[in-house]
Amino acid sequence: MEINIQAVPTGVCLIVDDAGLGMGQEEKDRAAALLSPQAAISVSSLGIPPQFGFAVSGMLAARYGFRVSVDSVSPYGGVRAVVLIPDELLTTEVPQPAAPAEAPETYDAYGTQQEPEAAQPDRWQQAPAPAPTPLFPPADRRPDTATQQLAQITTTSGGLPKRRRKSPVSAVPPAAPQPVRSNEETASRLGAFQRGTRSGRDTTTTTEGSEIQ
Repeated sequence: MEINIQAVPTGVCLIVDDAGLGMGQEEKDRAAALLSPQAAISVSSLGIPPQFGFAVSGMLAARYGFRVSVDSVSPYGGVRAVVLIPDELLTTEVPQPAAPAEAPETYDAYGTQQEPEAAQPDRWQQAPAPAPTPLFPPADRRPDTATQQLAQITTTSGGLPKRRRKSPVSAVPPAAPQPVRSNEETASRLGAFQRGTRSGRDTTTTTEGSEIQ
């Protein structure tokens, strides 16, 4: 079977060439009657068993307005069927919209393909986390003496920690300053010391004289 399409002034022809046994003139006349739009078709006239091919083709041709004929001989020895479709049943091809241009593919330094990132709505952006609240508030007190005695930590040129020495703190509290004595008080103390010394010497001399006698 061979099917060709040919444009004609009144429309388009579909030409079907069959390579079968063909039909005699009586069969062609009967087929033409079934394919005619004015044909009155009954099931009993379709034979036993009924042959619905030409009858259904004639009904469709009458409903939609095209014509079918099988009165020609195919160059292959069979039957040539011609279907004439008028211009009223033809339509033009609707142009398809152009496909959107795709974004160029990008690759990173390692040759891996990178997918374009979609812009995230503002509602997806996470709000900054609040500052943590300490479990125990810091006590409002002065630093003790031990904290004041800690050395200040610095770093050397190599980045190592370096401890700075501070002056040692004496554990014994300093003595209270002695009051300054006046000259009269000093002279009075020296006079009393001399008188006591002289009295001691006189007592010793008297005792020794008594023992000699």
